[in-house]
Amino acid sequence: MLGACSATEEFTPQEILNNTMQETSDVDSYYAEYTMDFGDGMTMTAKQWSKNGKSRVEVEDNNGESSIAVNDGKQIVSYTSTEQTATAFELNPETEGMMMPTLKEQVINIYNSIKDTHEITIGDEEKVAGHDTYHLIAKSKEKDTLFGDMEFWIDKKTWMPLKTITTGGDVTSTTEYTKYEPNAKVDDAVFNFELPEGVELVQQKIEL
Repeated sequence: MLGACSATEEFTPQEILNNTMQETSDVDSYYAEYTMDFGDGMTMTAKQWSKNGKSRVEVEDNNGESSIAVNDGKQIVSYTSTEQTATAFELNPETEGMMMPTLKEQVINIYNSIKDTHEITIGDEEKVAGHDTYHLIAKSKEKDTLFGDMEFWIDKKTWMPLKTITTGGDVTSTTEYTKYEPNAKVDDAVFNFELPEGVELVQQKIEL
């Protein structure tokens, strides 16, 4: 499945993917900003704070609609600007999936779906958000597959995917970090959710 490694390459594609799928013990926190272009006229910008399992994601689309999701280690609170209520769920295995997946989680899920349908090789290295990256190119072996051709740029130091391009049919979508600060100083206050005035918090419960 995977392309061969030349003498000048530090890792094979498989080794890069294996490292990407592992937890990075050297990164306890990070701050990131990224853009998402879905290729259909819809674009989003996002900010993300992460620290010791806690996270906060703020997203705004090109129509001006914004949303916030906060995992404070005990519960997940989500709010969309067009709603008059915010929703809170106690943290458990069922509700963890309600947070927007990180780009790393997305790449891991994609790789598990394409490992038997794509050939993966190494492309030219380049910087993304100021970080040196490995460039992986995934070419579909067949025309009619769930995922088309893809490219991934993986940070050499932290193994964080910093950019992905996915092509399916006539649509090309791109997610790219414009800022990535591993081990950034993230204040715990970031994970305190302050409701806008007039917004009601609704506590929900999911039975396992």
